[in-house]
Amino acid sequence: FTDTTNYINLGYWQPNTKTLDQACEALAHLMGEAASLKAEDRVLDVGFGFGEQEFYWMKTFAPKSITGINISDFQIKKAKETLANSAYGQRISFEKGDALNIQYEDNSFDVVFGLESVMHFPNRDQFFKEALRVLKPGGRLVLADIAGIGGKLSLSDHIQQWMLGAFWQMPKQNLYDKETYTKKLTDIGFSKVDCRSIGDNVYPPFIAYLEKQTSNAVYMSKFNFAYRVLSKIASKVVSSVERVPFDYLLVQATKI
Repeated sequence: FTDTTNYINLGYWQPNTKTLDQACEALAHLMGEAASLKAEDRVLDVGFGFGEQEFYWMKTFAPKSITGINISDFQIKKAKETLANSAYGQRISFEKGDALNIQYEDNSFDVVFGLESVMHFPNRDQFFKEALRVLKPGGRLVLADIAGIGGKLSLSDHIQQWMLGAFWQMPKQNLYDKETYTKKLTDIGFSKVDCRSIGDNVYPPFIAYLEKQTSNAVYMSKFNFAYRVLSKIASKVVSSVERVPFDYLLVQATKI
């Protein structure tokens, strides 16, 4: 639903945010700041989508290198096409790779990012172990991730989690809350773990934006018929819920 970029995220919305492009860029910036990204850093980004954040991080924070891995051949192809027309061909690379079995040696990276990708993984714990392994001592893990919510869930919550989880391709085993998320990272061996809920700056404004865009026939005409139908259904579902039964976390953790 972006206009000028290739982001496929929900974004981080602030009072002056007008478009999804701006919100997605703000989310990438928030992650870069959370990682204290700097010039000497070697970065790994897992599940990079179309790689738009790589170009933003390189332009804004100028790390030494960014390697993106992804299992989608289509997304890799599109990201490489964008890279070929950029000035970053020597410092950014996009590769086929599985985040649950990362093909890099121990202690290879200073930062591991996951921007709305980790919630899709069938074994999130295995990814945590792999991220810890490939990070250098003192390396930082920073994720923007969708998780479950704590407390007793209503029948409506369960139904909405099932419907939206299926739409987002999010396995039900990843629907644990931020306290469990924090404990898992700590038990695996990370330190300084901080899982901060930022859903108020994600879900309500994105839902309002989605509802507005799916009501715009001219805008929706750029999509194929099947996607228009799915988008309208998703918009109706999320705009009708009393609360979004998911948390949205900015996750920070450090390898000792």
